[in-house]
Amino acid sequence: MRKFALHVLTGLILASLLLAACGPTTTPTPETIIQTVEVEKRVVETQIVEVVATPEPGPTTYPRNETIYVSGAAWGPPSTWNPFQPGMLANTTGTIGFLYEFLFNYDPLTDEFIPWLAEKGEWTDPTTYALTLRQGLTWSDGQPLTAEDVKFTLELGQKYAALWFSPLWTNTGLTGVTVEDDTHLTLTFTDPLYQEWDNYLFNLPIVPKHLWENRSEEEITTGANENPVGSGAYMYLTHAEDRNVWVRNENWWGNEIFGKPAPKYIVDIRTSSNNVALGMVVKGELDLSNNFLPGIATLAEKGYVKTFYEKAPYMLSANTAVLFLNTTKKPMDDARFRRALAFAIDVPSIVNVAYANLVKAASPSGLLPTMSKYEDADVIARLGYTFDTAKAKQMLEEAGYRDTNGDGFVESPDGSEIKLQVTCPNGWTDWMAAIDIIASSAQAAGINIEAAYPDYGAWNTALQGGTFDMTL
Repeated sequence: MRKFALHVLTGLILASLLLAACGPTTTPTPETIIQTVEVEKRVVETQIVEVVATPEPGPTTYPRNETIYVSGAAWGPPSTWNPFQPGMLANTTGTIGFLYEFLFNYDPLTDEFIPWLAEKGEWTDPTTYALTLRQGLTWSDGQPLTAEDVKFTLELGQKYAALWFSPLWTNTGLTGVTVEDDTHLTLTFTDPLYQEWDNYLFNLPIVPKHLWENRSEEEITTGANENPVGSGAYMYLTHAEDRNVWVRNENWWGNEIFGKPAPKYIVDIRTSSNNVALGMVVKGELDLSNNFLPGIATLAEKGYVKTFYEKAPYMLSANTAVLFLNTTKKPMDDARFRRALAFAIDVPSIVNVAYANLVKAASPSGLLPTMSKYEDADVIARLGYTFDTAKAKQMLEEAGYRDTNGDGFVESPDGSEIKLQVTCPNGWTDWMAAIDIIASSAQAAGINIEAAYPDYGAWNTALQGGTFDMTL
């Protein structure tokens, strides 16, 4: 993704959904859930969702009272356990978090950093950061985790520009890392970007130097990292086409500090669509689902799920989904076109229709409500946007985008045709509904955009290769 420019068009908050259920693993019978959804202008629409039968489970089963089944993160067969894999592919299998850990964790509800591998970190002067690790940290192979591992991990970003965290050295201001002893490091910066550094503290997984230092650049940046060794509460056990299985690390360094995790096994199930996940939730085959589940009001009422809120929006917003525009392509390279598109997108319908009020619209900053204190109200008032088809048409006209052939869609200022695609992975039914609205509302403003739903592999290849037009 660093090989091409992307403009982030914020304002669409399509939150990840976190739900809980429990029960045995059986094959469900088809069921239909009907939900009445109230949308804008008091129009009532009936949404019918068919529950698709569960795919055949993997060959190995685990004691149900010791196992938690999760879904919604993996959309392709497990293929990598490399925490540095482009596109964070390993994150979809639990590699980051279960296996590889951060210096700090972050609680967005309280806006607090939670010491994890690090015991504390502080700026001792404007350009010097002192980091203290916990005593007694270990890798799952029994080797100690020390300041040398942290230094090694940080310096990988300096050595290999292909790694996602290389901007730590080129943009954030890091200039050097000094190991004082096994648990203390001193980091020096030039013109540091403090908040960017904070972001790395809870996003950069630490890897073991003794196992990674002799690997090639290719192995580090794109290798599968099979049979991984990490510092986390879980270790890799096995995988199949439809799942990735983790087993509890009985010797985890954090057992005495945080307590031993209850599940002995965590089975991450790959489902082919949100409707398949819905069927598994209804039959009690999933304990934790990160899928969009249609008809959530009915599911909650019948006791199939436990939601964060008792009423709409039911779920706590976990992140902000954004529309990425590939600015290496025309007309996305034109800021005037991008701004007109922002006004053309019918965000209210995405919230009310595609999501049936399960989410809230983000502000133009893209920040979640818990981050609203960081918003600049004056900037938002001056540079923000709202859904306004007429204004979008006016802005396109003023920027030279006009319908010169009478087909209902504008052409570029140079007269060339504009025909674009907005994409998301097939099976992500909520995002599919969202991009349908993006396309139709853009068309209403005179921008020829069509929605497309490639399979996850093709979608991710286009994303990483920079061949897409725009995508969620």
